Amino acid sequence: MKNCHVIVNPNAGNGKGRKVQQQMEEYLRQRQVDCRYHFTEKTGDAETLARQLKPEEVGLLAVIGGDGTYNEVLNGMAIGEYPLALIPAGTGNDFCRMLGITDWKTAVETMLAGTPQMVDYGEVNQRFFLNFFSTGLDAAIANQANEWKGRYPGKVIYILSLIKQVLRLETYQYQLTWDDGAYQGPGQLLALCNGAYYGGGMKICPKASLVDGKLDLCLLKPMSRIKILTLFPTVFIGKHLRFKEILYCQTGRVTLTVQGQACAMNMDGEIHQEKQIEARVISGKLNLMMPGKSI
Repeated sequence: MKNCHVIVNPNAGNGKGRKVQQQMEEYLRQRQVDCRYHFTEKTGDAETLARQLKPEEVGLLAVIGGDGTYNEVLNGMAIGEYPLALIPAGTGNDFCRMLGITDWKTAVETMLAGTPQMVDYGEVNQRFFLNFFSTGLDAAIANQANEWKGRYPGKVIYILSLIKQVLRLETYQYQLTWDDGAYQGPGQLLALCNGAYYGGGMKICPKASLVDGKLDLCLLKPMSRIKILTLFPTVFIGKHLRFKEILYCQTGRVTLTVQGQACAMNMDGEIHQEKQIEARVISGKLNLMMPGKSI
């Protein structure tokens, strides 16, 4: 393999990134595969490192980290100019879960012998996302989980964060439009997904596909605290769509305005504040290494 570059977030997964990099480097050395490793030190470094790579000097770019690191690389790389391989080392590893990549060795074998495929990604307010964008309860949970990161295992953090934020439950006023519909009214959570999973294994958009040229939209209309806690376990298996408070559709474009103050919004695990967004799918432009046969 020629011109293999690897961007490494050594702090991903509470230090798991560094361990995975060492295992991967030894594994590749035994197979006489040379790669050049680029290490991040702080937030934003992965995007900067990806942007500094010259496309003509890259045969393949691999990323060791979690969904947040993948997001940075997506926003810095020359998309479509070379294949991208993902090595899971984060807390949730939700995007890799959809690909069927559950450990670093499977990921490295996919990097070496997988199938490159042109897949979709999303854009919100001129920033790209690989897996999902969300606001409302979900973003509040993710923000709390980020504060508690390192104290508990990944799934435990999300469950404890959910309980805390459900007790503080807020309802937002949304003005929402999509390709063939609109909604104006109260809501507690909105997710736009390219992938199916987020939050450490929750299958929030069970119909999502990386090759359908669509984003999946999941809106939670107002629900009682008790009913949300009843709904929560069903999200892990994608059975929450049966609740009447769920609005679900697939679309190429979305606009959203949140009435009142800006609220937390979550893009691939990174939190920021917004009041208004314009989102769209970018279809079939990302060259991604897939395990086995293409999807």
